[in-house]
Amino acid sequence: MQYLLVPFILVGCLFLASSINVDENPWKHGPEYTYGVQLNMVTGMNEGHHEYLGTRLITKMKCRPKEPDSLSCRYLDAKFTRLLPKDFDVLGAEPAKNATYVPFGIGPERFEVKFNERGIESFLVPRSIAPWSVDMFKLIASQLSVGTNLGRKEETFQIMENFTMGQCETRFKVIRRDDEDQNGLRKARFKLQFLPELGVPSGQILEVEKKRNLRNCSPRAKYFFGTRFTYGLVPYTAIDHLTSSFSRITLSESEFTSETVNRCDIHDEEDREKIGEVLDHIKIFLESIEPAKEELKEVPSPVTVGLIVKGPIKELEHYEPPPTSKTLGKPAT
Repeated sequence: MQYLLVPFILVGCLFLASSINVDENPWKHGPEYTYGVQLNMVTGMNEGHHEYLGTRLITKMKCRPKEPDSLSCRYLDAKFTRLLPKDFDVLGAEPAKNATYVPFGIGPERFEVKFNERGIESFLVPRSIAPWSVDMFKLIASQLSVGTNLGRKEETFQIMENFTMGQCETRFKVIRRDDEDQNGLRKARFKLQFLPELGVPSGQILEVEKKRNLRNCSPRAKYFFGTRFTYGLVPYTAIDHLTSSFSRITLSESEFTSETVNRCDIHDEEDREKIGEVLDHIKIFLESIEPAKEELKEVPSPVTVGLIVKGPIKELEHYEPPPTSKTLGKPAT
């Protein structure tokens, strides 16, 4: 039989995977998508002293489609280490060769992501989960949201996007170009097929760039990054101010990658003087599409929350603070 592996059904969200000729039994529970996840942070504290430090969180996000418009997801094997940035840039910042990774507190709780024609509409999470964990779920999974219907004719346009900090004015740039890496397509473990409404023929790459006007967000939520205070790289009492946010989604027949770079100024709590800057880089990429091994499970005692981080979460009473350097052990060098 043939199966269509459908991550998102809605026009403008993402893509369809191509039909795959398989026996019926291996796919009786449907497909499961495995995304690789990286959250990199680079700090430039003590302004003028050129001291650059950083951290990396890696995990896997496993998702399964749930009709008609949702994904059921969970995180596995989250771990954390130090980075050795050469300058204030997430590019080229890598761990030491002998770096030690330690477990990070993102549990395997199942949650659901509900989409509409503009991207992510809401999340369904367990009632007992810690609010900090909910915000981590949102921060990573929000990379699955294109944020607009891509069936429009304009290459550049400006609309209000549903973002983790609120409804923000966002400038979109949609680029369609030939995919010259045919060797990469041959080596891929899957082949993706574009939604017809996107108007992208086989053999092309679709790129979506998003630059947000942070002065026009409603409501303007406080910025959140779950690994900010780990290892004490940024003072816990410091005040941060998000100054820029840029995202890029790259999609071809052999690739789906979505990433965001957020830049923050860090100020001292007492005198409000600037004491440094932080770059946050959130990246996910599709690694595989494989048969699910069991029936799809429901979220236990579910409650619905919006996309905005640190937003109101009704009836969630259990709270656990984010992991700290004490719980994570000594930094790698």
